[in-house]
This record gives sequence, structure tokens and C-alpha cells, in this order.
Amino acid sequence: MNYSTILWLRTSLIVPLAAVVLTLAVWPAPLLADTYRPATPPRGATAPDQTIIPSEQPAAPSEQPSENISSPTAATQQPGTYPARTPMPPPIFTLPSTLPIGPNDTVHVEMAGQPDLSRDYLVDANGDIQLLYIGRVRVGGLTVNQAQDVLASHLHKIYHSVNIMLSRTVLGMMSVSVTGAVGHAGPVAVRRDARLNDVVQQVTPLPAADLTHVQINRASPGGESTAIVADLQSFAETGNALGNPPLKEGDLVFVPALPHMAAGGATRQITIFVSGAVPHSGHFDVAPGTTAFDAITLAGAPGPNADSKNIYIQSNGQTEHVPLDWKALSVSPAASSANPILNDGDRIIVPEGTIESKFLILGAVRSPNSYPLHSDLSLMDAFALAGGYADNADLKHISIARKSPKGTTTLQVNAEKIAIASTFMIQPDDNIVIGQRATPYHIDPLAAIDFLLSLYTIFK
Repeated sequence: MNYSTILWLRTSLIVPLAAVVLTLAVWPAPLLADTYRPATPPRGATAPDQTIIPSEQPAAPSEQPSENISSPTAATQQPGTYPARTPMPPPIFTLPSTLPIGPNDTVHVEMAGQPDLSRDYLVDANGDIQLLYIGRVRVGGLTVNQAQDVLASHLHKIYHSVNIMLSRTVLGMMSVSVTGAVGHAGPVAVRRDARLNDVVQQVTPLPAADLTHVQINRASPGGESTAIVADLQSFAETGNALGNPPLKEGDLVFVPALPHMAAGGATRQITIFVSGAVPHSGHFDVAPGTTAFDAITLAGAPGPNADSKNIYIQSNGQTEHVPLDWKALSVSPAASSANPILNDGDRIIVPEGTIESKFLILGAVRSPNSYPLHSDLSLMDAFALAGGYADNADLKHISIARKSPKGTTTLQVNAEKIAIASTFMIQPDDNIVIGQRATPYHIDPLAAIDFLLSLYTIFK
């Protein structure tokens, strides 16, 4: 075989192999999120790209909604009037393919040759579905692909061959609370992919609402609260997606009010104080009519170590305290008996309570962090709280450092077996570490052909 033959052979092999490599590199294509967009975009802008997830930055105490508020037409306004604002655009919903399965979702299971199993299943409050012949299976907190793998592992115990496909057909609801300058304060049930605009429209913002400083208070996985300030008005006027961030279960949304206009165009505000177990304690300049629930929400809501049943108001010149129950405030913020209006100089004290037990989960999970430990929490439940395990998680080798009176012991758990993962119970202060599988070494086929042809040329 001469050199021209070798060169021809090398060229003939490289072209088809390159086509195969390129095909594998682009297949399968990522699934696009199902998106509903309004027929007409917000005035003055095209419809925003809702696949953008805005960054969530905690608000510093100096960024409180009542500060730095100014009206461009304040000098010409009459008392009790407010400037006109751009109407809010219709709701925009998205369904990212990576959104974990949650309570009240409906998933469809399709298994070849098994019509009894192929149907819709409602995910309950614990994140479980009831599967025929199998029983309860935890899918909450997992992506659709992860849940499909979990179901397949269960079904392999019964069926020799398992060909299963899982999809989400209905997205469940979540609850958020809204207070402030809105017509219908209180809990609101919305889809789990809802954004700020979707919720604010449901509660009808008042003419006095300041939509440029809407505050979202969110409890992080570790229990601490962070504040996000969003300019919802910019979303209405320009379609700025950063002004319409996505919401999460349990979010507290505070819509501040513009300063009241007194005679002569001067603004009128009152000063209140919030201290104790809240993220942002201090004084706040707010509009008259602000309630206790508004003020506590403005301070970031009670922290994880707060005694939320024994909050109280201390008024100027008064020796008696007005007791508050945060849960009652959250459920019925419109009830004046549970949620009194504050006066100038009022102080709200949020006392500290007992610190709840926690556990730590690290390694190959989607949201490694410290989480509060509730009763009867299994290792599989811990996976769900941490957003599900990563694709490269080594479930056969999980290390759990557990404290005991004799010291700390390390347990090795094989969580690949569902029976173990669902029955192994987490204890206070457990440190869970999920390892990663070794990445297999891949050989470049073109490089291998070049190497073999080089050897042939040398030793022919």
C-alpha cells in the first residue's frame, strides 16, 4: 500500500466519522419551554423574553420602599390625588423544563404494554404519587427526567422489561401573600410559574401604590429571609423583565404606598420602628394607614429564630403592649382586630424564640445547604428539599456524619435502593455528603485513527 492509498483511506474515514460526531454533539436538541405571551406587548416595548431569570439581590436597609420616593408631578398634585400610571400588561406564564415537580402537579405515566399503569397521577402535598402495584413514590422536588428514573427503578422490581415515559400535564398551584397598597390583601393562590405581575394584578393595586419599589420577602432554604426590590412599573412601561421576577411558594409581597399629599404639595409620612428577630430592623418612613403586617413585611418578615406568636406593639407614651400573632396576620391581614393600623412613633418588637433543628446536605445535589429538620424526614425527603440529586450523583456511596453522646460517627448508606432511601431517617445535625461518579474517559475517534495510521506509516 503506497502513501497515496493511505492518504485516500484517511480522508475517506475522517469525513463520515466527523459527520457522526457532529450528529451526536447536537442530538437531542433541548426542549423549548411552553410559553404563553399576550397578543400585544406592553406599551412602548416588545414582549419581554420570559426565559430570562432575573438576578435576585437582597435589599439593603437603605433601599426601603418609603425612602427616596419622589413624584415628578408632586408640586401640581392636589391632596389625595396621585399621578396616572401605565396600565399593567396581561399575565405571562412560562414552564421551564427544569422546574421541579411539586404538590398539586399532574404527571402522566405511559408504560408500554401496561394500560393499567398508563394514566394521570396527582402529586400530593408530600410530593408523592400512588402507583398501582408499587404504592407511594416520592417525585416531589425532582425534575421530570429524575422522576422517570425513580419510577423505572421501582417498576424493575416487578417487570423484567420497563419502557416508561413520564411527562407533566398540569402545573400545580402555590400560595403567596400580598399586603400594602392593594385592594385585596392576604394569601393568593397562583400557578407555580407565576411572576410578580400575575399576583399584583389579582389583588388590584390602589391608585396610591408605588409600583417602582415592590418588595418580595423570601425565606431561603436555610430559613433566613432575603428581600428583593422590583420595579414593576418599568415592566409595564418598557417590558423590562427584571421588574417582573418569578415568585416562589411562601413569598411575602409588599406594595408600598406613595407619600400622602398635604396642602401645598408637601408629603406627609409617619415613622415606625421594627426591631428584634427580623432581617432588616430599624426605622421606616411610611405612609399613614400602614398596618402592623405591612411594617413587619417591610422589615423582611420574622426570621427562623423568631417567636412569631408573641410579637407586640409598643406605642409612644403607653405602658400596655398590643400583642400580635404573625400567623393570624398572614391569614387575615384585612382584619383590623388582628392587623392594627400603626401610629407615628409605634415600635414593633419581634422577640427571639427557640432555634429549630437543622441538617446539612452537600455534594451532588442541586441546592446544597442547611435545611430545617421536621419530624419523620427520610433521606429521600432530604434529596427533594435540596432540589433533587445531580445527574452524576453516586447514590451507592453516601456519607452521613452523625453526632452522638460518644462523639461523631460516619455512616455509609446505599441510597440507590429506594427501600433504604425512603426509610432511612434524618436526625438533628446530620451532615450528608453525596459523592459524584467518576467521569468516564472518552477517546476521540479521529485522534485514534490518526495514531493508527501514523503507526502503520512508520512500521509498514
